[in-house]
Amino acid sequence: AHGTGTPVGDPIEANCLSRFFNRSSLEPPLLIGSVKSNLGHTEGAAGIAGLIKVAMCMHHRAIPPNMQFTSLNPRIEAQRYNLHVVQHSIPFPPSTDTDPIAIGINSFGMGGNNVHAIVEEYR
Repeated sequence: AHGTGTPVGDPIEANCLSRFFNRSSLEPPLLIGSVKSNLGHTEGAAGIAGLIKVAMCMHHRAIPPNMQFTSLNPRIEAQRYNLHVVQHSIPFPPSTDTDPIAIGINSFGMGGNNVHAIVEEYR
């Protein structure tokens, strides 16, 4: 996710993603993270930074935690849509038991650099 930590931007993005996926508490949670917590603002390289993070997640078969995350903006409807900010490393399920893993990249860099991609692991 974009994950700027801004009081306006984060709720807009998180609630939009949540409404799109519309997860109930009976389904696996929608996991959300940001490369900005690891690297800071990468400006024109924001999209490629997100792609590299996703490639590393696929390679290591795990989602790393968000650094320095302390609390969720109260305007984010996390409980309603089963949205979880990744706070500890989460391993992927065994590859033989599930469909291929797909991860979305949503990145907005400084100066209008916008990237969206869905990357699915190759089997």
